[in-house]
Amino acid sequence: MSFAEAMAQKAKNTDPQKIAVRLASTARDLGLAFTEQLMVSNTRKAQEIGLWAQSRGKGHEFHNAAYRAYFAEALNLHDTEVLMDLVQKAGLDPAEARTVLETSFFAHAVDADWDLAKQMEIVVIPTFIKGNKRLAGAQTYGALKKLATSQ
Repeated sequence: MSFAEAMAQKAKNTDPQKIAVRLASTARDLGLAFTEQLMVSNTRKAQEIGLWAQSRGKGHEFHNAAYRAYFAEALNLHDTEVLMDLVQKAGLDPAEARTVLETSFFAHAVDADWDLAKQMEIVVIPTFIKGNKRLAGAQTYGALKKLATSQ
């Protein structure tokens, strides 16, 4: 599925081109590697591996590797071999990661996260929520600070 199709499906009344430009601009301002996303990967397996990595104390390492793979290198996070490479880069055991995927060990936790997102009407990630205020998508430090300090 293309980025534009995904945005049209998930976030009604949005302009995918504006979103892409804002993402690129924010990444550039923050000094983050970023390449235009032509396709959207199904990230469910990456979410399961991410939860497993967190349980092993390597969540930060895995998420950084996954960010770089997806946003800087435009790799498919649904591809098991891509995920195993990221697992290894995060300092984890690919054989154990394969078992996690094969047994769907973290599937219920991912389902619970998705259910909560639906209940909270979250359609874009990241989404930051404080009280009844929310910011969706990549945000500047100033925008996050304003939300964090708002009443």
